[in-house]
Amino acid sequence: MKIKCILLVFTINLFVTCNIFSQSITVTSVSKTQFCVGDEFTVDYTATGTFNDDNVFVVQLSYPDGNFNNFYNIGNLKTTNSGTISCKTPNDLSTNFNYKIRIISSKPYIVGTIYDNYLSIYAQVNPYFEPEKRGYLIGDEVIFLNKSSNATNFDWDFGVGASPSTFNGRTPPHVIYSNEGLKSVTLSAKNDGGCLKTYTLGNSKDPDNVLCLYSCKPKIDSNAVVITNDTSITYGNSDVWICSSGKCNAVFSDYRNFFIEPGGTLVYDRSFPKTAKAIYAKPGACIIVPEYLTFPIVHSNGISINFIDNWYADETYELICDDLEFDYSEAPEAGKIAQHLAVDDASLINNLNIFPNPSDGLINISLSSESPTFEISIIDVLGNEIYKEKINNSQTTWNGKIDLSGFSSGIYFVKIFDRNKSITKSIVLYN
Repeated sequence: MKIKCILLVFTINLFVTCNIFSQSITVTSVSKTQFCVGDEFTVDYTATGTFNDDNVFVVQLSYPDGNFNNFYNIGNLKTTNSGTISCKTPNDLSTNFNYKIRIISSKPYIVGTIYDNYLSIYAQVNPYFEPEKRGYLIGDEVIFLNKSSNATNFDWDFGVGASPSTFNGRTPPHVIYSNEGLKSVTLSAKNDGGCLKTYTLGNSKDPDNVLCLYSCKPKIDSNAVVITNDTSITYGNSDVWICSSGKCNAVFSDYRNFFIEPGGTLVYDRSFPKTAKAIYAKPGACIIVPEYLTFPIVHSNGISINFIDNWYADETYELICDDLEFDYSEAPEAGKIAQHLAVDDASLINNLNIFPNPSDGLINISLSSESPTFEISIIDVLGNEIYKEKINNSQTTWNGKIDLSGFSSGIYFVKIFDRNKSITKSIVLYN
């Protein structure tokens, strides 16, 4: 009886042992063997032997050297049978062509055979670039700095008004824009594995990385707020036009653009939002800000920028125009009257040039006119006419000099009348 019991126990143990060692897991095929990180694919496998009802098959990916001392679990399927497992490559893998896969089971724990073929996985393409500056003037050469990684091919689309408009290559050429405003620039980067990713300048995830083009003849909007005296403003979304007699105290402002005439002053109480806004300032304008600005001051030489916190001064960038002129074609009438521009129609007066500006007193005037007779008037900031001359000219062009050295330093307005039409430009005198 004892011998029969021992034999029975031995038989049971042998059966259990044979059953345990009878399981096997073999990868039969992989839907593809070249991947970009994050790609999805499927693995077909064959499982033999008996597995528990709550068993899970797990696909494992080796480290880049093909070794499973460390691995990634990239897909699973709860079953006891052969099948197909959906997988996804991790996003943090480095580029390598020696990855291997295998499948394990959880109950019982069985390690399947390693798939014969190597897998090639390409790292995440990271397209990224920045303009060298946040803002440029129309006609400037815009420089883009390519800071992409894990990419070998680059396609650029520089957007509306760009020359060139597109480019293929790592280092883009200098680009010139013909129009103002925020620019949408797109870079599509790809690696040798065909992995493609796109980055667009100024996207919602990176709103601080923007490019804006500015004009040396900006247009004052018809809804602009006109400042003719000492005025405080808060929230709003209109342009602000600060006339020669005006002082604007802007507190927590969300205005779009500030236009400052000669003799006008802008006092800003906080740094502007990081949007496509600008301060446009003619010679003789004064700007007082407590913090560095995140967008440019567009101006001609002869303005004053005063920083309460002086250490921020070097962080504010300026865009300097040879001759900054405002486009008054849609400007509010109240501002035109304040600036002596109420009849501003220069359709018969072309190529008006007044120089030097600022001047020490002697100014040169050159213009083209269809009329043989026109009138020059010079007005101070109080509206007093300090000079007037009628010109009889037999030519279509005229060049002359006016000596204002006897007048005090300040802002003056030169107004040309031609057949009931007029044009006005400001000058700055310093003696």
